[in-house]
Amino acid sequence: MTSEQSQQTSEFQHRLQGFRPPKMDSDGDEEPWDESKPKYKYEDGLDPERFLEQMETIPAFMTKPPELSATGELPPLVEALQALKYEEEDPDECAVQYKQDGNRNFKLKKYRWAIECYDKALKLPLTQHDLKAALFFNRAAANFQLGNHRRTVNDCAEAVKISPTYSKAILKGAKSLVVLEKLTEALEWIERGLKLDEKSSELLDLKTKVNTAMKKKQRDERIAEKEQKRISALQEAVAQRRIRLVPANPWEGDHVARTPSGTTLRLNEEGRLVWPVRLLFPEHNTQEFVEEVEESTTIADILRIVLEEDPPPWDDKGAYSLQSTQCFFCDSESKSVIYEVDNSLTLEEVLKHPIYFVENCLPTFLVLSYSLKSNFSQNYLSKFETIVEIPD
Repeated sequence: MTSEQSQQTSEFQHRLQGFRPPKMDSDGDEEPWDESKPKYKYEDGLDPERFLEQMETIPAFMTKPPELSATGELPPLVEALQALKYEEEDPDECAVQYKQDGNRNFKLKKYRWAIECYDKALKLPLTQHDLKAALFFNRAAANFQLGNHRRTVNDCAEAVKISPTYSKAILKGAKSLVVLEKLTEALEWIERGLKLDEKSSELLDLKTKVNTAMKKKQRDERIAEKEQKRISALQEAVAQRRIRLVPANPWEGDHVARTPSGTTLRLNEEGRLVWPVRLLFPEHNTQEFVEEVEESTTIADILRIVLEEDPPPWDDKGAYSLQSTQCFFCDSESKSVIYEVDNSLTLEEVLKHPIYFVENCLPTFLVLSYSLKSNFSQNYLSKFETIVEIPD
């Protein structure tokens, strides 16, 4: 018992003494009160207005389990009584007391308190191996409830080391290994348990679950490996062409843009890059996507796909035709410069230009019309200080 617990016990005894009985003389009569002595006013009693609340602090009258303090400690009086309870010379007997308290806390779902009890028991020099194995398993069960699965596995391993036929510990350890996604190791534990009880429904169900998870994991790994090879091939092809991407590695963090139908940059069987292309029409505040454009396709052919093969419904004046439209792109750093693209250039030639940056693997161009039916282009271009022709 610590000095603080001793002090608390003394204070508790003092409170219980309360009003002492009067002194009696040798004949058994009450001695007269000496009025000359200073009167003693008892001040350590319970406050009538807080009687029930204060009674809850006395272990004998508690109606519910005591709560931990802010520092994680039990009330001092409870600590003092517990210290008296565990003053057992036989370490095994003392460990049994700790184990029983731990089990009660476990039933009350006070798992951290239960673990503390098992911890104290396991620190004792135990001679009963079955008791030690049970303490390791009980602590593992409490940690399992708290989601501490690594600690659960470690304690189950200790329990099985002491008692190799401890099937409950094997099952609990296997369950935690499944949660930790250590499936191969979990399967080893399950097989070990089935050697002890080949008809165990829990182990058989867990084995089925693990086998299914292992197949899925292997399938996911194959898909991930294939995807990584695809990305590596794309990165190499882009680097060989000296095309600048923003961000530099859009596949990291999934910054690769997709069209509404889900298409994105890919390599075809001939090793040519196939890009999705976005065309912006600021006059009509709209955009059109060309899902797949092989890099050798000219800008004129891209416009032909959008404007002639399937004319847009918003061009009711017919101002946008292959002959009257021109593609542009803006400088990503200078907002005052716009670049006019020669429609005879291929997509690859434009993307390789030193000033062009492909954002999120989605080449984007502005499309303006020089048709007499529209005066928007002149007003729009007047916002820029410089117009640079590509190639210049």
